[in-house]
Amino acid sequence: MNREIKFRAFCDTDDGLEMIYFGSLQCDNGLWFDSTKHIDDYESSIMQFIGLKDKNGVDIYEGDILEDVFNGNRIKIRYLANSFVGQYISEHLYGTNLDNRNYLHWHIIGNIHENSELLK
Repeated sequence: MNREIKFRAFCDTDDGLEMIYFGSLQCDNGLWFDSTKHIDDYESSIMQFIGLKDKNGVDIYEGDILEDVFNGNRIKIRYLANSFVGQYISEHLYGTNLDNRNYLHWHIIGNIHENSELLK
């Protein structure tokens, strides 16, 4: 699968906690940055775009929490064993492979950093 390489980082900046988005070409001496901040200057969690969009056309990143509009099941997106997987949050369900077909009825409801209550 060819996909655009882009990232986001959940950073504890001087202005507080914020999500910063940046592309793979935004590099300065090995430090990722957006237009105003060097990511490496802050404690942050970097997440990669997985190459898919949810049912609303929103880019899906590692750390996103998605919900199935038909049955309410939730998954969190992880990078595991050299691929992106959707790990069900429910204790009785396991992971799912990621492809364009099974995301037509999923939508992003948050992410693990800003909406950790959704993991319960």
